[in-house]
This record gives sequence, C-alpha cells and structure tokens, in this order.
Amino acid sequence: MSTATPTSVTDMKAAFPTPPEHLRVIGTPTLTDFVQILIFIARCAQTHKSTISPNMNLLYVAVPPGVYAHYTREAYPYGMYPYPPRPLDVPNFAGANGGTARENIKIQHALEVKRYTDVQNMNTALIDTFLELMPPSAKIAYNDIRISNPNAVFREMFEWFLNKYGETQAIDRKKNIDSMTAPWSPSDGFDSLIHRLFLANTYAICANHPLQEHQILDAAVIVLQNCGLYPEEMKAWKKRTPAEGNDYAAFKIFWEQAIRIADTAMATPAAQYQYGMNINEVSDENSTTSRTSALENSISTFGSAYAATEERVRNQTDTINNLQGQLTTLQQQLNHSIMARPPMYPPPYNQRNNYYNNNQRGGRGGNQRRQHVPTGPPATQVTPPNPVKRFENMNYCHTHGGDVDDGHTSATCTRPGLYHNYYATRDNTMGGSISGLHKTILPSAVGRPPAPPGGGRSNTPYNRAPSYPTQQQTRPPPPTNPYNNMQPANAYNNMPPPMTAPAYNMPPPMPTPPMPMQQPQYHRAMAMIPPTTPTYQHPTPMMPVPAMPTNPMPQQYYHGYQY
Repeated sequence: MSTATPTSVTDMKAAFPTPPEHLRVIGTPTLTDFVQILIFIARCAQTHKSTISPNMNLLYVAVPPGVYAHYTREAYPYGMYPYPPRPLDVPNFAGANGGTARENIKIQHALEVKRYTDVQNMNTALIDTFLELMPPSAKIAYNDIRISNPNAVFREMFEWFLNKYGETQAIDRKKNIDSMTAPWSPSDGFDSLIHRLFLANTYAICANHPLQEHQILDAAVIVLQNCGLYPEEMKAWKKRTPAEGNDYAAFKIFWEQAIRIADTAMATPAAQYQYGMNINEVSDENSTTSRTSALENSISTFGSAYAATEERVRNQTDTINNLQGQLTTLQQQLNHSIMARPPMYPPPYNQRNNYYNNNQRGGRGGNQRRQHVPTGPPATQVTPPNPVKRFENMNYCHTHGGDVDDGHTSATCTRPGLYHNYYATRDNTMGGSISGLHKTILPSAVGRPPAPPGGGRSNTPYNRAPSYPTQQQTRPPPPTNPYNNMQPANAYNNMPPPMTAPAYNMPPPMPTPPMPMQQPQYHRAMAMIPPTTPTYQHPTPMMPVPAMPTNPMPQQYYHGYQY
C-alpha cells in the first residue's frame, strides 16, 4: 500500500487492541463507564500514524484538550479539529513549470487527501468501537441520529452520551475529589498515584466540572505528605521556583526520580527478617554447605517464632476464658439484685385534701397553693419513657410536639401557640415543644395499630359546642340517695301514747273604740306639725313653675340611666 493511500475503516479497526470484557456495559451506562471506555478509545486512536502529530498520532480525535494534556506537553492541534482543511478535488497545477513541479504538486495533493480521509475514517472507526461496548438500548437510541449524520465526529457522539447518561450529583463529584487524596503506599508505585489523579481529572472533565491544575497538584502533594516517607524530598520540592518548574508536569518528573532514588537509598536488606524467601545472604553462591546451613538457621528461627506465637495465643485464650467467667458472675449478681429489689409504692393522692390545702385562706399566705408532699417509701426505679409513637408518622409541630396526627405539622397547625413557628421541623425544632420527641419507633414496627385520627394532639380547631346523646346512647341513671331507704327517726317499735292538750278558747272580740277626732280636726293637727324632710309638690295652675338654674350641674350617666 502506498504511503499516500488513505487507510480504510476496516483496516483501522483491525489494528485496534481487543477491548477487555469489563468495559462492556450491562444495563444503564454511568459516567464511570464512559471514563474507562474513553481511555481505551484513546489507545485505539494512537494506533494510526499521521502527519498531524508525529508523537501522538490521531489522539486528538478521541479526547478533549484537558485529557490530551495528560498524555503529552505538546499543544492540542485546534486547527485540525474536527477535520483538517478539505483539499481540492483535483491538484492545482497553476505555476508549475515542468514535469517535476507538477509531480510534486500531485504528491502533495495526495498526502492532503490521505490526511483528511484518515481523520474521517478514524472518527467512524472510533464510533463503531464505542457502540460495540454499549448496551443494545443505548445503541439503538443513537443509531437513529447516526443515520441523519453518517460522517459524525467521535467527540460530538461522546458528548451526546454524556448528556443523556452521564449526569452527576454534587455528592458524586465530592467523592471523586476525595478519591484523589486517598492513602497511598510506595509499594503501589508512583505510576499508580499519577493514574489515580488522571482518572479523577478525566471524570471531572466529562462531568463538565473540570479541575484546575493547582487542585490536582495540591492533591498530589497532600498524598505524599501523608505518606511521611519523603520529608527531605518534600522540602526540596517546596523550594523550587517557577523558573525551575513547579507545575504539575514538573511535579511528575521531579517526584518520579526522587522516589526512585530515595527507595534505593533507604532499601532495607531482606536478610534481617530471617524467614521465608529472605534468608541470609552467603558469600559463596556455589557452596551447597553454606546454603544448607543458612536454610537450617532460617527454619530454626521460624520454629522459635512459631512457638512464641503459640504461647501468646494460649495466654490470650486463658485471658478470654477468665473474662467470660467474670462476665457470667456479674450477670448473675445483676439478676439477683433486680429480683431482690423492694416493691414500689405510688404516692398517695387525696383530691379533697389537696383541694382544701390549695384553696384555704388564712393570714398573709392563706391564698397561696401548698405543694403536695408524697408520703411512703421512695421509688427505687424510674420508668423509662415510652419510645413507641401513637401515630404512623414522624411529623412535628412547634406547639404540640413530635407525636401528632398524620396531617398535623408546624405549617398546617390550626391551633398554634402564642409564639408558634410555622417553619419548625423535627430536625430543627427552633425552640419549640419537645413533647413526644423521644418517641422514634413507629407503631407498625412493634405490631401495634396506630391511634385513630383525633386520638392525640389533633389538628381540629377547639370547639366548645355542647354534645347531646344520640338515639343509640342512653343517659346514665341518677345516683341513688342513701337516705331514701333510711327508717324515720320516730319510727319506733313501741309508739308512745299521743299527747293531749287543753282546748284553746278564743277570747271574745274587742269592741272598736270610737275615733277620738273627726276628719277635719285630723287635717288641722297634721298641718301644725313642721315637715322634717322636703316634700315634692307638683305645680298646679295656681302655683308658679320654679326657674331652672343658670349653671346647671353636669348630668351623670350610669348604665344608660340619667341622674
């Protein structure tokens, strides 16, 4: 095949590496699946050489600029994306003076056609490889779009899948950032640390929340500081200036060499462990006797260590048995103390005496309420509060607490208190009622039926309307009077004889004395008596009407009556 002949899609796909089985997506794809597949697609794009980038080949076709910078410090070829400049259909021989010049123009035109066609075919081959790793449902969804655009660009197709299936939440992005600073051991290798940072950066780019270079660099420095094995190398890195290179690319070069040199200098001879594959080194490698002696010493040392280990295990077993015996003894003592506990006596309660004590008056403090002092033996056990709720909900009301009806919350309360807060919840009570907050177990969890609506702190407005018995209800009988069945006081077995009294004779009527004075004489006598209190005399036509005072007194009113 000539160097100026374009490479077909079939030939390109044949040169791609075989995808691992774990890359094949089963079910709905996620952003993590897309990141793993994108790394494999980048390897496929680099299998075809191109004059666009002699070092990276056609890597720019598969990955965005942020991921491209991880692989190389070479600038991303923006002028070649999505396609190189389209060549003319035929060579332009204008200005060609001779056969050699015309031949050079033909070769140059063929190279331009090959470069343009190879980029087109690479996009097609990458799309086919990507869709082969997708589940059938996702593949069918994109095939309809591909029919309308057969010369689609791979990065545009990848962006379509990210928008459809790669949506992330804040918690997902937070976990991705935290994964960058996870513990790392030098035994894992420096390359594993760089690959971890690369995966986190690629995830952030695909999630449309790219990380800054200083964020990646800070995470890498934190991991090495937490390792605690390279303090001198860390001091040397912090002293580097921008001229010497202190960016992320310089970080990878500096620390790869520093860790390799430090591990070589601090390497501990394996012979000191004296067991397994790390037996003593011998000077004469060809001496069978020396090797046998070293092996015997290693076996002897291992036997001693094993015997010591067995002894420690035996001692620990005895200690565990002793602790179990002590635990059993303590449990028996606890059970005995519970069974020997004295009985509890409820405090006496006398309603009549309390009413008398709380309402009697006398002296200065006679009107004050007296506190009830319980008598009898004190209680020795406090009954724990009931943690089971009455209603099948976890509602909360700022006024009525945390055990309320299903439709009763702070926002829907119809009987709010004076300082009711309509935004209070169980998690943030805002200084509200703590009644019922200790109840955290639903009735269904313990097999109890929930209380009927209105059986607790109901949300129904308070109503004082009287209630009358229905036809099905009957009034309770009136209390019986214990004195109805008592025997009268005078109901004796032997009645005394009736008492007799002498008959009362009415005196004869007294004669009415004659009137000492006649009527005119009576009036004349009454007129001579001076009056002791003023009497009101209604004016007559013969008497003048008294004049009203010039400055009358103000009229007084009391409850609508005028005085």
